[in-house]
Amino acid sequence: MEMDLHIDIYWSDLIAFNVQILGQFLHQPKKSHLESAMKIVRYVEAMDPKQFEMKQMLLEMKQFEHEDDFIGALPSQQVANENEKKKLVKINKRIQRLKNL
Repeated sequence: MEMDLHIDIYWSDLIAFNVQILGQFLHQPKKSHLESAMKIVRYVEAMDPKQFEMKQMLLEMKQFEHEDDFIGALPSQQVANENEKKKLVKINKRIQRLKNL
């Protein structure tokens, strides 16, 4: 259980870092940012088809304005926007399916 938590935290940090690099590339293109972006593209292209669901889930998570908006909007808490609530339920279902792979 502790190992799973560590992997989850590491995974979310890794995602946040890569999203930050891509954001930097979009706002101020540099060769180093392009290289990081291309590493991500190569990684996604080499993914196992089972992992495409994870990719889709991550894209849906990016619809939240900020990472804190997603983390703070836990199902047990009140979510102001009904549309966001539906997205959270959908994402949580996908997370559960991925854990069962």
